[in-house]
Amino acid sequence: MAGALGDLPRTTRLQPKGVAMYPTSPIEAILPEGQHVICRCGRSKLQPHCDGSHKGSGMMPVVIELSQEHQVSVCRCGKSRSFPYCDSTHKDLL
Repeated sequence: MAGALGDLPRTTRLQPKGVAMYPTSPIEAILPEGQHVICRCGRSKLQPHCDGSHKGSGMMPVVIELSQEHQVSVCRCGKSRSFPYCDSTHKDLL
């Protein structure tokens, strides 16, 4: 599954008036071993996990598999070359 992550399209959330919005920091989380469904739309109240709030947005979450507990920085700007992991690209978007 990890090999497919780099093939995902990059997305930008839009504010109601169409202005691009880039969060200035990733979500830091310690995730246990196992499968995780990571939010891409930014609407989930369970960040970084998906809660289904993307329905109707045209976006789908990303599924990752961890072989052991791991601290991660989850991208929120949607522009990371290592998506769903942050690579600090958000700093270049400000």
